[in-house]
Order: sequence, then C-alpha cells, then structure tokens
Amino acid sequence: MSGVSTSLNFATFTSTSKRIFQVRKPEKEIPVTQKSYQVHEVFIKDARENEEGYDLMKDGFTWFKKSSKPIQKGQSDEDYAKSNKEFAEDVVKKLCIILSSRTGSTLAYAFKHRIRGQKSMYSPDDGFPIADTIKLVHTDFSPEGAIMKIKALIEKDIKSSSKDLEAIKKIIKNNPGCHLAIINVWRALKPIKRDPLAVGIQSSFNHEENAFVSPITDKIPLALLWQHNPNQEWVYLSHQMPEEVLVFFQYDSYSEKGNGIVHTSFDDPRYIKDNRRESVEVSVLTILPEGSEKYGSSK
Repeated sequence: MSGVSTSLNFATFTSTSKRIFQVRKPEKEIPVTQKSYQVHEVFIKDARENEEGYDLMKDGFTWFKKSSKPIQKGQSDEDYAKSNKEFAEDVVKKLCIILSSRTGSTLAYAFKHRIRGQKSMYSPDDGFPIADTIKLVHTDFSPEGAIMKIKALIEKDIKSSSKDLEAIKKIIKNNPGCHLAIINVWRALKPIKRDPLAVGIQSSFNHEENAFVSPITDKIPLALLWQHNPNQEWVYLSHQMPEEVLVFFQYDSYSEKGNGIVHTSFDDPRYIKDNRRESVEVSVLTILPEGSEKYGSSK
C-alpha cells in the first residue's frame, strides 16, 4: 500500500468538563491547558491506487476532473483572484451536475472562497483572503456552527443576485426540515507536492469522543477540532493537479451528528523544501431532494 508516514497535529484537553478551544482569540476563562495540541504519527494512504473508488454520498468525498487553465509563474494575487472567481462560478455548475446525477439536487450556492498561498492573511483588492495552510485536524463547522451559518445566509436583508440562493431560501421557508448540506470544493492552483490535503475516512472517526467545539472568532461559526485515535484512517491524492478537484461534505442536516469530513494539511517529508502549496477552496450551500440519503449511508 503506497502512502506517506508523517505526523499530524491533534487537539487535546486535560479536563473532561470543558472541551472548548479558542484558536485565535483565547478567552480568559479558558485555561491555557485547554489550548494545547498533540503530535501523532500516522500513515496517509495514497488515493492514486483507487481515486475513482471514492463516492461523494458513500464516503463523503470524491475527486473529479475539471479542465484547468495553467497558473503562470509570477502571476499576481489579483490575477489569482480573477481566475479563481471564474473557477468558483464554473465549479458550482459542475457540482450541480454531480449532485444532480448522484442525488437529484440542482441547487448550489457558493458563499465563501479562500486562496491559500505564499502570503499569509493577505487580502487582494477584490476581497479574496490568502491564508496559511492549516495543519490542524479539523472540520470547518460543528453542527451548531453550520446551522448558524445557514441561518445567516438565508436571513440576509439584501436580496442575493444568486437565483439558486433565492430558491434555497424559499424551500427552507416552506420546509424547515429539508435536507441541507455544506460541501467544500478544493482545487490546486499549481501541481502540489508540499502541504497536500488529507481527508479522513468518516467511518474510522468516533464522533462521540473525538470532537469538540472551537469558537475561532466572533465572525467565524463554530468549527470542530479532533483528538487522535489510532483507528483513524486517512487518504490523500499524491501530486494533485489543478484539474483534479476534491469535493467533500462539511455538514449534512440528515446526519445524526451533522459532522463533515475531517481534514488537514500535512508535511510530506519528501517535499519539505518545495514551494508552499497554493490552492483555492469554495464553500457551497446546497439543498438535496426530499427523501435523499445522508452521506455515508450509501453502500
């Protein structure tokens, strides 16, 4: 079995009575011991051996091919933003096709785009934030955080220019118990060697013991950090190319826990001196048809 032996950063805690981490702005009442992390050695399987064997609804993630204009060396951050805004719009259309064929859904709204690259926390003029790669095992939303985010999106006073968002709002209003999901679309800007992204095999994670809430800032909904468990399984796509797009769940309202796919950037010891990974990720709100399966339930 091919893959990489490496180390990942996991959250830890010393008190069972309080499982809360404040990542960027620690609150005074949270002890310092509550903000520590542990490093554990893991093996991350290379999906190249079976990259077409992962299914969005069965596994919670998959890769699909997307034709891609190559990013030129020396291209400015503004050009990155422009080209990837076009990518975001196009990838939502592609995601709708995938969802339609797999679930019957035809509605998807991209509500966040983020570029990760050479610069840290730099925002080009058009508002695309560029952030460090995150080397901490996490999911972007807790179930509570996802509900907060969806509520904020549908309660905006300003009417959206997105027909899909307006359609989603209407469905939620008429059927509050409809099947909602947040899905991330993740794409390399250049071929990736350093800082690739690993995703966890959902069935290998204990959602009772390993997840706890992490309020990052007042503006960012609650995320989930994870503890280490030796039974956890990981997979990544080696030398991922810009045309190989990763899609993975971050929230499913029909799931008992609502948790998304656990993921993290990691160090591949073979490429530690290569250029940092440059990638773009798009967060998408979608609504799945009534009666559709939750992810992880398909065989």
